[in-house]
Amino acid sequence: MTLNLRFDFKKILLCIGIFTIIVNEVSFVMIKTTSGTTRLLVDGVATLFVLISTGVKSVRSRDMLALGALLFIPIISMAFTMNVKQSTIFILLISFAWLVSISVKEQDFWIMFRKIMVFLAVFSLAIYIVYLIAPILIQRMPVAVMNQNYTAYNAFFAVIVDTGSTLRNFGIFFEPGAYSIFLLVALFFEFLYFETNIKYVILYIITLLTTYSTLGISVMLILFVIVLFRSNRVQKQSLKWMIAAVLICGGIYLATSGEYFLYQVFGKITNMNESATVRLNSISIPFEEFMGSPIWGIGLNNFLIMLEERCNGIATFTFINCFTIYGLLWGFLPLIGCMKVLVSKVREPLNKVAVLVFAILLFSTESFEQVPFFYLLVFYGWKGERSNCEENNLIRRSRV
Repeated sequence: MTLNLRFDFKKILLCIGIFTIIVNEVSFVMIKTTSGTTRLLVDGVATLFVLISTGVKSVRSRDMLALGALLFIPIISMAFTMNVKQSTIFILLISFAWLVSISVKEQDFWIMFRKIMVFLAVFSLAIYIVYLIAPILIQRMPVAVMNQNYTAYNAFFAVIVDTGSTLRNFGIFFEPGAYSIFLLVALFFEFLYFETNIKYVILYIITLLTTYSTLGISVMLILFVIVLFRSNRVQKQSLKWMIAAVLICGGIYLATSGEYFLYQVFGKITNMNESATVRLNSISIPFEEFMGSPIWGIGLNNFLIMLEERCNGIATFTFINCFTIYGLLWGFLPLIGCMKVLVSKVREPLNKVAVLVFAILLFSTESFEQVPFFYLLVFYGWKGERSNCEENNLIRRSRV
């Protein structure tokens, strides 16, 4: 009896730890209402929960090498620039992700990630629908932020941001675009890693559409192409999921009024308004700074100054940001790690190229270079585990 209780306690700690590591640095409420130092402490506690629940594990030399490679240039840069606080936060966030990656096997992480995303998608859709039908119910919830631009209601595992115009599904995240990234990662692994569950596919697609994320929906179409052109062994099953996905997309399109939906999703492309200009500058300005110092980058401190003075606090292309901060030598490390963890899930050469495009576009809409989840992808990629659920007979375990 004692052993069972201990096991349950550790399992709860592990779930809390993984959930927190995934969402803490991208949570709307945490970002808007707490400081970076507070979030760092929460990340540290979450990492400690993971370590307690999994026990102390031996560390392979290649894992130490991966951490050392990612931390070497930031540490040297901190010593020269004396930007101790921000650099320390950056280094610790990477270190927390590394500790989780060596404590939790990749296959186990994705099983937990799947459960978390199903829960968040169901919860956010429910809150979204309730606000559309009976907004007064959500308006009685705690107000996270209120200003002249919007009012944000804290529904605990989701937020409703009322701007007075189009209602977009933020989920628990700081931006609908950030939510779309997590949904696309979940959809990617649902198609290419797990035994595909059509209910989850439908859930992710509907939720993604409610974010009205232009790039998110565009990248989803690339994922559909990848799935459709998989190997012959799974082509029929893939086609079935593709047909179901297309039917769902068509149904949502008709239900939400075609012209209105297209305008909300793609209007920012056809109408070069101030928001679109800011988005373009958030990519072009960091790239311009990178070209001025391509080998070593401009350093974290200068990047943060550029962010405030030239980019209105927005720099959305994660990989360009990595190159801008610490240059080519460092920037390729997260790029290659992130590519590897996704590309390893497909076999076909053309699909590998398509997945590369998918991965680059996936992280071109939001800034994730200081998010532990991003570095979890990087470290799992560098670990190089061939952990396809089907190949390792984990389909039965992965069902939730």
